[in-house]
Amino acid sequence: MEKKIPVIIDCDTGVDDAGALMMACASDRLDVLAVTTVSGNVGLEHTHPNTMNVLRLFGRGGIPVAKGADRPLVRPPFKASAVHGFNGLRGYGFAENTTEAEVALPAAAYMAKLLEEHPEKITIVALGPLTNVAILLLSRPDLAEKIDKIIFMGASYQDGNPSPLGTFNVLVDPEAFRICISRGVDFYACPLDTLRGACVTQADADRVRGMKSAVADFIYKTEFAPRVYTDEEIDRINASGNEELVTRERLEQMNRKEKFALLDQGTMAFAIAPELFTFKKYYCQVECAGTFMNGFTYVDKRDYYKKSDEEKNLFFVETVDGEKFASLFMSLLESYENK
Repeated sequence: MEKKIPVIIDCDTGVDDAGALMMACASDRLDVLAVTTVSGNVGLEHTHPNTMNVLRLFGRGGIPVAKGADRPLVRPPFKASAVHGFNGLRGYGFAENTTEAEVALPAAAYMAKLLEEHPEKITIVALGPLTNVAILLLSRPDLAEKIDKIIFMGASYQDGNPSPLGTFNVLVDPEAFRICISRGVDFYACPLDTLRGACVTQADADRVRGMKSAVADFIYKTEFAPRVYTDEEIDRINASGNEELVTRERLEQMNRKEKFALLDQGTMAFAIAPELFTFKKYYCQVECAGTFMNGFTYVDKRDYYKKSDEEKNLFFVETVDGEKFASLFMSLLESYENK
C-alpha cells in the first residue's frame, strides 16, 4: 500500500474549501493531521464552525481543528460573500455546530506542535489567505525545514480575480504571501491561469444531484445548484463586509454556468495526484501597494531578473489534465455512497 502523505490543511471554509476537504477526507493518499482555519471568504466566525461541521459530515469529525487569524497581518479584511454567501456555504445551515475535535491552541501554535512532534516532514495545503502560515514561519523559523512543501491556491501570471491581476487569497493578505515565498520552503502555487481548467460540466453536476449520499447532496446544494436569492440574503451578503455591493442581477449572472471551475478542489487534487499537473520553478515577488497592482504576483517566466536556481522561490503549476481532474473529483465524491 502506498504511504500516505502527512498534511495540514489551512482553509477559510467556504464552498470550494468544503469541496476540497471532501476530497482530502475521501482520498487514500493523504493523512490529514489537522485542519486550521482563517478569515478569508467570510469571517472566522463562519469559516471555523463551517470547517468542523463539514468534517463531521464527511465522516472525519475527529480530525483536530485549530482556530487561526481573524484578519490579515497588517490590513483590514475583505470578504467574498457574493460568491460564498453570508455564511460561506451559500446559506446552507447545519442543525447544530460541532466542536468535537476543536483544539485550544491557536492555528500557528498547533501547526508548530505537529511539525515538532511528527517524525516526517509535513505538507501544508493552504486554500485561503496565508496569514496563519506566515505567523508560523515568523514565530518559528526553525521549523521551516520540517515543512516538506506549501501547496497554495492562488497567485497568477495574467489572470486575476477579483481584480484583473490579483487573486483573492493573495489580495487579502499579500504581506503573508511575501513572507511565505521568502523562507526557503518549497512553495507550489496553483494559479487561476491553470485552475480554470480544473472543471466539471453541467452533466457532472447532474450526476452529483443523482448520487445517494448526504455528502453529495451537500456538494450539489452548495456548489452546483442554481440559487434563488431572497431580499434578506442579499441584504446579509452586502452587510457582511463583501468587497463590493451586489444586486440580484449580478448574483443570477454569476450562477449561469456551463462548466464549474473548482479552484480549491483543483489545488487539493495537486496534493493528491500531482501527476495530473505540470509545474516549473520561477522567481516571484508580490506587489503589496498600489491602486491597480496590489496583490499581483510577479512571476518571472521570461527570466528577466536572471535569478539562479537557488534564488527562484516558487513552483508555478502550469497545466492540469482537466478530464482526469474531473474523474478524480467525481470518484472521490462517489465513494461516499458506499460509506
